[in-house]
Amino acid sequence: MEGIGPEWDETRDYWEHPTEEKKQRVAAFLSKDGIKMQYTAGLSNELLARVSPELWIFDWDRMSRPGNIDMQFELNCDYKSNLEMYPAFQKYFRTYQPPALIIWGRHDAFFSVKEANCYKRDLPNAQVHILDGGHHALETNFGEVSNLVSNFLL
Repeated sequence: MEGIGPEWDETRDYWEHPTEEKKQRVAAFLSKDGIKMQYTAGLSNELLARVSPELWIFDWDRMSRPGNIDMQFELNCDYKSNLEMYPAFQKYFRTYQPPALIIWGRHDAFFSVKEANCYKRDLPNAQVHILDGGHHALETNFGEVSNLVSNFLL
């Protein structure tokens, strides 16, 4: 849980004490600017140049169809059940030691980079790679991710 950083404070507060005002703040990322931010937040100009605007424009086009924003908001609220399952995931990891490749964008706006290395606690043989990328690291680091996945699967 120590990897769940302050990025989640408002959302976690909403889960525990929902109000319409809090819902509006938590749902702000489900907007045209919010979708763009998911692809661009925290990136240097060099990395921003690798992110095609078509990505977030197409993402917003699909998201803005009737009912999709509400569904995405509900999915975000359901992430609470994922956090509640962390102990079960960790027990599985400790018991079965599945091979693991952890690829993380250093500039991820939603998940703290501190979370990536937490996997090593239960999976000491996990390969952890922190890339100079964001939430959509595949968009900024395609070749690097592709090589890591290919080598992991060999």
